[in-house]
Amino acid sequence: MPARDREPATPPEPLAVRAALAREFAGIVSARGLTQREVAELLGTTQPKVSALLSGKVEGFSLDRLVRYLNLLGEDIHIVVLPKPAGREQAQTSVINRVLGAAEGGFAHA
Repeated sequence: MPARDREPATPPEPLAVRAALAREFAGIVSARGLTQREVAELLGTTQPKVSALLSGKVEGFSLDRLVRYLNLLGEDIHIVVLPKPAGREQAQTSVINRVLGAAEGGFAHA
C-alpha cells in the first residue's frame, strides 16, 4: 500500500489531558471522603494504583481508563468538538471543570 494511503500513526495520548483528569479524579475522591481502599474496590483495581493516580502519576493510565474510573465514580464525561477560532494558530484540547468552568490541560493539537 502506498505511504499516502496509510492511516497516520496514532499520537500518544496528551499527558496534559490525562493529568487534568487525574486532578478531577483526586478532587472527587477527596470531596467524598473516600479511602484509597474504598476507591480501589469501587473501581476494581488495587490500592497502589489508586495511590499513584491520586499522586498525579498518570503513566500507565490511558485516557479510556481515566474516563471509565470517573464514570464508575458517577461522573459524566462530555466530549465536545468545536471549530478552532480563526484568530488562533492551532487547535487545542482541554478539560473543563464542571464546577469552576476552568479549562485545564490545554495544549496545541494538530
